[in-house]
Amino acid sequence: PASERDPALSRAVNVDGTRNVIFAASEAGARRVVHISSIAVYGYRVLPEIVTEALGPNPSHEPYTRSKSEGESAAREAADQTGLELAILRPGAIYGPRSGFWTQKFFALTGGIVLPFVGDGRRGTIPAVFIDDLVDLCLLAARHPDAVGEAFNAVAQPQPTWRDYFEAFAALRGDRLRWLGFPLFAMRSVAAIGARFGPRGTRAKDAPGLLHLASERVTYSNAKARDRLGWIPQHDLAAGMARSADWLREIGDL
Repeated sequence: PASERDPALSRAVNVDGTRNVIFAASEAGARRVVHISSIAVYGYRVLPEIVTEALGPNPSHEPYTRSKSEGESAAREAADQTGLELAILRPGAIYGPRSGFWTQKFFALTGGIVLPFVGDGRRGTIPAVFIDDLVDLCLLAARHPDAVGEAFNAVAQPQPTWRDYFEAFAALRGDRLRWLGFPLFAMRSVAAIGARFGPRGTRAKDAPGLLHLASERVTYSNAKARDRLGWIPQHDLAAGMARSADWLREIGDL
């Protein structure tokens, strides 16, 4: 992503761009803005088993996490200055039709001889949300009075394991996933070296936290969006993959 190649561009889009959109919305006479942030604001670090919005932004070394956190601050400041109502959504891995990364790229990864990963992939969970469910939450956040001034995790539950997610893509091919799991004890040593000697402002510095997120069960709770806004995602992994398959066939990948 741009955050790795050009941190300045990441900040220009996620911070300056956010501020500009809110000022433009105010000038256009809008009443409320729904800002799409990311669960990345919690950082790529060792997180509690249940992550709620009460944890608050706590970005790590990687520039993307910082730019998304600063983007939320910029959104709140601009909303205060303009008098606009603001709601913030923090989606996880957005998959489904037209998702180039979490759908198209991950589908491609299952087409190789083997898929390398850490451990057996059966404990770490992926904070997935199907695109239509996220759109539903956007509409709720745009209209519901209890959304004003609040931030909401936008992740479906239960979250699938990484193994389940990859196996679902392999199943679309009618294939069996060939998994190559690197031992966790060895990967912890590699992660520690990355954190110690990795360049500043890169994911190498966050390697221990990223390893934790890939190998341990961390749930980003959607209880706040459910209880306050009535958001109930309609797509489990099977339904989301079926819709994703239709799009992959449409573009000729499946």
